[in-house]
Amino acid sequence: MPTTAEARAISPDLPSRVGDYEAFMDERVRAHIRRNGLQVIGYRHLKALMA
Repeated sequence: MPTTAEARAISPDLPSRVGDYEAFMDERVRAHIRRNGLQVIGYRHLKALMA
């Protein structure tokens, strides 16, 4: 996943974010998640629960 100088400037942890994204897009990881009955949620879901 290519990144821009702007993205790197506003997000010092960009390499970690890119790594997370790439891991979750890997079909082997997705299959493992499904096999184990896990549900991946995003921050919006957490924010709604905390409101």
